[in-house]
Amino acid sequence: MENRKQLKWGGWSGTLAFDRSLSGFVREHIFGIAWIALTLLSLAVRWRGFPTESSDYQHFLLPWFQELKKSGGFAALGRPVGNYNFPYLTILAALTYLPVPPLFSIKAVSILFDYVGAAAGARIVYSLASNKKKGELLAAAAWLCILFHPVVFINSAFWGQCDFIYVSFLLLCIKELIRESYVPAFVWFSFALAFKLQAVFFLPVLLILYFTNRSHSVVHYLIIPLGVSVLSIPALVAGRPVTDIFKIYLEQTQFKQLVSHFPGLYYLLMGTYSQYAVVGICLCVAFLGAGAVLWISYQKPVREENILLLGMWASSVCTYFLPSMHERYSFLTVVLSVLYMLSVRKDRLPAVLIAAGWSFTTMLTCVNAVNMANKIPVDYIALSAVDLVLVAAVTWLMIRRATENTSSD
Repeated sequence: MENRKQLKWGGWSGTLAFDRSLSGFVREHIFGIAWIALTLLSLAVRWRGFPTESSDYQHFLLPWFQELKKSGGFAALGRPVGNYNFPYLTILAALTYLPVPPLFSIKAVSILFDYVGAAAGARIVYSLASNKKKGELLAAAAWLCILFHPVVFINSAFWGQCDFIYVSFLLLCIKELIRESYVPAFVWFSFALAFKLQAVFFLPVLLILYFTNRSHSVVHYLIIPLGVSVLSIPALVAGRPVTDIFKIYLEQTQFKQLVSHFPGLYYLLMGTYSQYAVVGICLCVAFLGAGAVLWISYQKPVREENILLLGMWASSVCTYFLPSMHERYSFLTVVLSVLYMLSVRKDRLPAVLIAAGWSFTTMLTCVNAVNMANKIPVDYIALSAVDLVLVAAVTWLMIRRATENTSSD
């Protein structure tokens, strides 16, 4: 009798044909339905952030937008406006022609790149999976982890910042590096650098690849200034001199404040810029150089998830030891740590802990950057100590990967 009841229930006895069709469709496409529903939910999360006007929006982005609009949109690119590079200012100039409030249009561009970056991250994870079925599941996980990551949606929808633009291009660069397709990889890197100077945090990886993989030419590096120049054409046509393309970044490095709410080395040292800035730069170069020497001396080709690991390591070293780092500069480290966690085949527990650690410390500082009037009480000295442990943990993983013997290498 019990088996007969189970059979009647399994066969949807007493239901309409519509019910059976609907049930069959849902069961067959359950993962796709869940993916679409969660993607729409991620949009709803971002929609809640649209009305928020952060301090950066009020004091920088909005005045730049207003000046561009007042001076003729694209024509205004011929004069100095703001201190972001030409490609982002070109986007702002284009937005001045839209009949929508600047707060919504500026954030919409940043949110668009949340999805571009999530797609690139999903593609990376898929390409590193051992089989197609596992790759599809991990790609979906990467897509959702990125879209629902607080650091990601706070940056775009609440803060109005644009860090996922340059990070998206870096992820596209990594995707091509995994395929060993170097021309598009360097094109994407040049686009990343055109938008944000922080893209240089990934440059040590490209240099290590040159000496270990021995599969691309030094000529490929000439693509970098070429790509930056191509994206700067609208501003050049409007009248900005070519020298201003890189002069903007030089001016950005003149920020003489030792700490800027990023829990790096200097909350532990608590000194002045003149005391420790050069020391920190030297320490950063020393650590990056030591890692490069290690990989090159072992002749360890940098492939697959090790590209993510090296990128995470280089960006974490740069942000921790360089002076004048802002809260959002660890954005790249956070995204790469999540993708590495999903892609790694060994040491998964350390990878999970590292991703959780970077996510936690960065989220706290970014939340405070948005909510200036109602900050979370944060002990930046404690967070600096946590970040130091995270840098050490990533360095430990990097050393293990560089020194291990694998038959595939």
